[in-house]
Amino acid sequence: MDSCAWMPSSCYIKILCMERIGVVDRLSFWKEEALPKRRGATVNPSHRRQMKMRTGGEVVHSYNRQCVGNIVFCSDIDRLVFFTMFCTYAKKLDIKILGLSIMLNHVHNLTRPAAKKQLSMFMDMVLSTFSRQFNKDRGRHGSVWHPRFGRAVKHDDKDVRQSIIYLADNQMEKKHCKRVRETRWNFMAYAKRRHPFSKKLSMTKMSPCLHDAVRAVDFEYDLGNYLNYSTLRRLFKGLVPAETQQLIDYIIVKYNVIDYQEAGKYFGGVEMMLKAMNRTIAHEYDIKELMDGPDDRPYFKMISSFGEAETAKFLVLSVEKKIEIAEMILKKALAPKYHICRLLWLDEAFS
Repeated sequence: MDSCAWMPSSCYIKILCMERIGVVDRLSFWKEEALPKRRGATVNPSHRRQMKMRTGGEVVHSYNRQCVGNIVFCSDIDRLVFFTMFCTYAKKLDIKILGLSIMLNHVHNLTRPAAKKQLSMFMDMVLSTFSRQFNKDRGRHGSVWHPRFGRAVKHDDKDVRQSIIYLADNQMEKKHCKRVRETRWNFMAYAKRRHPFSKKLSMTKMSPCLHDAVRAVDFEYDLGNYLNYSTLRRLFKGLVPAETQQLIDYIIVKYNVIDYQEAGKYFGGVEMMLKAMNRTIAHEYDIKELMDGPDDRPYFKMISSFGEAETAKFLVLSVEKKIEIAEMILKKALAPKYHICRLLWLDEAFS
């Protein structure tokens, strides 16, 4: 990623000569990648029978993605809003959660709803509420999620095991981490520990700012509220980096509804489940998933370069300004063309 080895030579030469290219050509250059394309794996015909839930109480793997694959979760705050919202509604509807993985532009979850219509109700509540919060925070309007979510019912224990491993390994396959428990956002690190990414909280030794933040989290949780953008920004304000990590761990443990013991039963225990995740590569053939490359590191490189707060502002920029930023990113060889379009939401400029 430190060189332009990934970039086609013709593309690189063209972007270096942008000052000599007319506005129309510059727009068409980015439009080629920005417009939505038909991507994704097809459903294996032999598994179509499994897509329907019979009576409820069965394990279901659900997949929700941004409309065309644009980046939604570019900060920990984005992920915490979704996570606390997901857990709050799951608790209210009494839906058992066996797994959750928050990626950059999509989400996987493994649930056991008690009734056939319960899952659709749950996902509609989560996705529509998150869309409103996300749009309000970004100052935009329009759809965030694809209108239909993919789902596959798992009728036997082997398929459930495969799905549990697939959710945990998804971030590892996309190069977010090297081992399953090195990332927060598949939540496997919390199966055995309460503070895997920070020092243990001490109520007698924490700063007044962190103490107030912890009490505020407890207050919102006791009221049955998820944490929205404005609340989270207020909680993190004034915290040093180490305290920020402590608070993130605290929030996740406080709201977490993933039933690790129930998931572990499919492997003979939680410890055996965690070991299986590092030793096995699982695949999911029952869901039509957006296929946008095996490596998410270009996204992280761009977000790190601009900062999470600045990256969030890209969504409401004019098409001309977005293209200026895209050209700058491409010149600096921070990411390939496709990744740049997904980060900047350039599809909206040409739709």
